[in-house]
Amino acid sequence: MEFVMITNDGQKIVETNYWTSSYAKNGFCYISINSGCYRLLVPKNRKDWLKDMETAKEVVISRGANYTNQPPKSDAFEIMFEDHTQSPFVLQISPEQWERLPSDADQGWKGVMHVYYDNSEKPVLEFQRVYYRRVKELPCMKPVV
Repeated sequence: MEFVMITNDGQKIVETNYWTSSYAKNGFCYISINSGCYRLLVPKNRKDWLKDMETAKEVVISRGANYTNQPPKSDAFEIMFEDHTQSPFVLQISPEQWERLPSDADQGWKGVMHVYYDNSEKPVLEFQRVYYRRVKELPCMKPVV
């Protein structure tokens, strides 16, 4: 996959080539972090995800070894849109889908998430509570206690 360029103005994305990238064309989301904000870019062919995300009260990002693949990947991410039901919406993504990876210092309730869709200039969804954690293995899908 190619390099994704993002120009920032604090938490806001001013410009990006993601929308014309192979990530977007192939239906892969992409995440950028800036000024305490996780920015999730959702490709045009994944509009159905937005409806599933919008009921979330908070977002829980877990990083660990992905055991759903054979052989397991050494590093993967689970993004759970926690709506306090038995089946919250979850994305599993690879480290290549991050502009920069969160550090161990980012763990805990830190930051917000803005969701951008189909070249939107403003976020189409915003979440005020994001929790980041390291876990041993994925899938995890455990609520934050």
